Amino acid sequence: MHHILLKHSSPYILFVFVTLSLIFGVTAFAQEEPSVTSEADTIRIQERQENRTERAEEREVQKAERTEVREERRAQLESSVQNRIINLTRNLTARLAAGINRLNDITNRIDTRINKLKERGVETSSAESELTKAKTNLDSAASALAQFDSITEAVSGATPRESLTALRAQVTTVRDLLKQTHENLRNTVSLLKESLKEAQNAETDGEPEVTN
Repeated sequence: MHHILLKHSSPYILFVFVTLSLIFGVTAFAQEEPSVTSEADTIRIQERQENRTERAEEREVQKAERTEVREERRAQLESSVQNRIINLTRNLTARLAAGINRLNDITNRIDTRINKLKERGVETSSAESELTKAKTNLDSAASALAQFDSITEAVSGATPRESLTALRAQVTTVRDLLKQTHENLRNTVSLLKESLKEAQNAETDGEPEVTN
């Protein structure tokens, strides 16, 4: 029917038809795109929140490190400073763990979306590969975060400065892994959108032409 209209309509009507088709979509695949796009928006919002938190945490770490430097002539950190670093570590652990959990939720939603599209015949191998990288980075971040407890215990030992340095390095490791996960998820969504577009084009090209 579409082809009958296209063959016997004026250029203006053709323009209106194409415009409305782009707005409302001519295939079932187009209905999937808002969901995929919403995942991209969620990732961008999450990334901005993580960046703001990262800057605040970095200031806290620097402040704690300056406090420790003033006390470096002592054999051990005073109890109040030790407690401050321990509390800082706990706060960092909670925030980073929350970030890992949020990214894990997004990963699971995208994984579910991929499985549904696969069932409908959409090619998703590239997106699956990128999502696997995201999962690997999340697992590595969780493993690095688990080491915070042993670093905190070492703060009260004979080498608190080294312990604080180790803590800062470990925080950087986790943050870098989470940033890489963000990138993997963005790439996954982009690849899914490309696959949807290709599937939509293939379905459109495959429609038989209707003639009189």
